[in-house]
Amino acid sequence: MEVSVHTRIINLTARISIVLSILLIAPSQNAQDDVLKLGATLVNVPVVVSDRQGRYISGLKKDDFTVYQDGVKQKISVFATDEEPLNISLLIDTSRSTHDVLGNIKKSAIEFIKHLRPQDKATVVSCDHEIKILCPLTGDRKTIENGIKSAHEPKRFGTVLRDAIEMVVHQSFAGVKGRKAIVMLTDGKDAKSHLAADKLLDLIEESDTMVYSIYYETFPDSKVVAKLMPRIAEKIKNNAAQKNIDAVEFLQEVSDDTAGRVYKSATSDLKKSFDLILDELRQQYFIGYYLDETVTGKDVHRITVVASPPDAAVRARRFYKIKSDESATTKK
Repeated sequence: MEVSVHTRIINLTARISIVLSILLIAPSQNAQDDVLKLGATLVNVPVVVSDRQGRYISGLKKDDFTVYQDGVKQKISVFATDEEPLNISLLIDTSRSTHDVLGNIKKSAIEFIKHLRPQDKATVVSCDHEIKILCPLTGDRKTIENGIKSAHEPKRFGTVLRDAIEMVVHQSFAGVKGRKAIVMLTDGKDAKSHLAADKLLDLIEESDTMVYSIYYETFPDSKVVAKLMPRIAEKIKNNAAQKNIDAVEFLQEVSDDTAGRVYKSATSDLKKSFDLILDELRQQYFIGYYLDETVTGKDVHRITVVASPPDAAVRARRFYKIKSDESATTKK
């Protein structure tokens, strides 16, 4: 009897050793999934949900959203609604074309910072033929205001608006975590940027920075135009009108790609618009899903977000562009 019990103990010990060896050599499926997720690409999608009157819809849960990549439903792995401090870049257009409205632009920028909360930070950047950082990212309101007041019209012509947006995304917001947005006060016209419009759109598709625009309509100096021959004056006016149309379309495209908005200064209650912008930034939903690494041969993916309320209007990031290093990994 004693031998039998002893033998059973030896056999049981051997079996436990075998099981432990297997567990050590072959990790569980859950462990493998965790390793895969650690090496996977998380796609962040800021989402704003409003009703038909443009009022923000709060209180939605993870199950109220569905995310599609190229028409294929994705598993939502990250969902956050916590209110966080904001990081704002005020991009002020100081180019010669804004000569008649620059005073209003600066007043609007100063008004905007009054709507920030103590925990929020802002940087001030001016844009004309060159880009200037008038104030680094800070929470000090006086420093921000002084940065705005220092913006001035240059002697040289030119506007590098697209380059300025790139600089903010890559430099001013480099390493900055949390909620980020560029608020542009501009006439939307660009001249002499090195970065082409399509390249800029590719850039912001890769960024989690939202872009809002306050548009100021501008025209050539009417007194100067009036002194020209009628045919030339009419041509200049028509050309300026078309440039304004193109500018609005550009700003709209940039904002649409980042889930932002465009407001026209002449038709908007700017104080109300500023409150709407900041409310959206503070109360937006953050959704994340892991990029499907089995998808090959495609570097740009269309993102569609649907919310369950029947009357909900959803604004969200529309594209994800795979970076070169991710693309190489995916196509192996």
